[in-house]
Amino acid sequence: MALRIGSVELGSHLILAPMSGVTDRIFRRLIRHCNGADVGLYVTEFISVECLWRENKRSLFMMRKDVDESPFCVQLYGREVHHMVAAGRLAVDRGAQIVDINCGCPAPKVVRRGGGAALMKEPEHIARIVEAMVEALPVPITVKLRSGWDDESLTYLEAGRRAQEAGASAVALHPRTRKALYKGEAHWTLVGELAAALDVPVFGSGDVVDTESYQHLFQPSGAAGVMLGRGAIQNPFLFRELGRFGRGERSPPPSLQEKFQLLRVYYEGLREDYPERPKLHLGRVKNLVNRMTRDRPQVGDLRQRLLRSQTIDALLLLVAEMDASEPVYLEATG
Repeated sequence: MALRIGSVELGSHLILAPMSGVTDRIFRRLIRHCNGADVGLYVTEFISVECLWRENKRSLFMMRKDVDESPFCVQLYGREVHHMVAAGRLAVDRGAQIVDINCGCPAPKVVRRGGGAALMKEPEHIARIVEAMVEALPVPITVKLRSGWDDESLTYLEAGRRAQEAGASAVALHPRTRKALYKGEAHWTLVGELAAALDVPVFGSGDVVDTESYQHLFQPSGAAGVMLGRGAIQNPFLFRELGRFGRGERSPPPSLQEKFQLLRVYYEGLREDYPERPKLHLGRVKNLVNRMTRDRPQVGDLRQRLLRSQTIDALLLLVAEMDASEPVYLEATG
């Protein structure tokens, strides 16, 4: 049976998780380049509805999508119901096939204003937002939750049920509290409990970074799908690897060369979107290098050489030199 979020059919149960400062159009394009049909849904970075309300150009810029990017979801964060509705209309006008409500971001600047994970304190207000957006918008509305504010207030079941009753077409759960931030383990048993409690698809998020964690966390959970975040940065081929694993196919993991060749693809996207900002090109490419190679001792020397590059040309020259070397395969630790 096909996996659907409302009227939108997903080709895969593997979803690119929304990540602030990461899942812009360029990074989503990179993921599509690496994985093709094994990505079921592309989600933007979270976008402030207050900034959209003020017609902030940067926020509108964050909504851009490629013509062949589908299904495409815009994630919004905020608190005021009428602002959420207005921002949702803007998202739909710009091609959003699904609009997601962020009820999970733990960042102080977000929760201080009552958005993100602060909404986990008020499941009834989540329902009000969902109901208004479902009534006003012609696309499915989804919510992304945390397990609660802290261990003494685990509200994910109530928030999920209220969101479903208000018309949400799917719910995603990152099973950590706001207080936990990203520390400790993601408690996937909570994902299973929510999936059993709801009729709409439930997606789990957190700590699935390779085939082993996919087997251990996602597969027993009963969730409809899994959102891949940190694992997709560390290994941009992760969707392909998990898709093949799920189909019983075997293939070698991408080589070190394959992974670092992606820096060229990423750079070309940056040059297209920010033609007048060469310093940004170098900084963003280095940031991707840093995230891809963190905690990987087998790339220590190359990592340092890349991060010490003074220009984008010098960095890409190091990547080009790898073509002449023998292929080096990494273990599939994604």
